[in-house]
Amino acid sequence: WTSDGSGTLSSINSSLAGGGMTVLNTQTITSNVATVEITANIDSTYKQYWVVGINIHPATTGTSLGFNIGASYNLKYRGTGWRSRHLDSGVGTYNFINSFSEWDGTTIQDINSEFGAESGKPVNFILRMFNPSEAVCQKDCTWESSSVQETIGCNYAAGQSRFQSTSAYTQIRFAMTGGDITNGTFKLIGIG
Repeated sequence: WTSDGSGTLSSINSSLAGGGMTVLNTQTITSNVATVEITANIDSTYKQYWVVGINIHPATTGTSLGFNIGASYNLKYRGTGWRSRHLDSGVGTYNFINSFSEWDGTTIQDINSEFGAESGKPVNFILRMFNPSEAVCQKDCTWESSSVQETIGCNYAAGQSRFQSTSAYTQIRFAMTGGDITNGTFKLIGIG
């Protein structure tokens, strides 16, 4: 450990710091944007990267939040997902969702859908990306998300996507299927 002289620890020996989480990028949205792009710090430094979305709100009720990767954000992917939904009436469902399932899709991969634009109805998510700089294997991602839906209730969704390319990628883009992102925070985290 290293102290700054006033009792505050200012650094840690790098050999002790491995294996943890490091916040690499934070983007806080405070007004309408069509997309949120992370174009720095996704490289070979870490084997796993997480993007954490906190209190993401859409401009349009009933829309979906999704992502895509690649130099032009158009890599083909195959993905699937499921959702559990609980209404305030006590009725719950568990099902596979067509919008989460794609075969050679090139638009955005949905990670949550049908949530509300009203204040207090956000979506929160964790997207995990594995070995983005490796140029041998196709790239896969897993995600899970929770939201307050457009009607009264909540959604939990999870899924997996495999991008049909062995090329390394260095960027990711998030967008709604309809309308803008009005506010929220996106954090890029390196793992290990």
